[in-house]
Amino acid sequence: MILSKMKTIDLLLRKSAKLLALLQIKEKRWYTANLAKESGMTYAYAKKIISEFKSAGLLSVEKVGKFGVVVPTQDGLKLATHLKEIIEMLKNDNSRN
Repeated sequence: MILSKMKTIDLLLRKSAKLLALLQIKEKRWYTANLAKESGMTYAYAKKIISEFKSAGLLSVEKVGKFGVVVPTQDGLKLATHLKEIIEMLKNDNSRN
């Protein structure tokens, strides 16, 4: 029962967590379009997630020319780190079963 709930949570968080994890790569400027492509989301869904994360204080969008660069806040970086750890734990648990 608990394992199936964890799998469901993993599926729900995978793309959102991947989006946050991608933002930890600082060598690249992240625009909504590249985040969507790299995380396997549609542009519209990525825009919605970014908007929700922005409202929660996890991201900010800085205007550079006519485009917005998505930048994680300190809280967003902390959450990304924790989500990566949780996903790794779930992967390890799944590989044992």
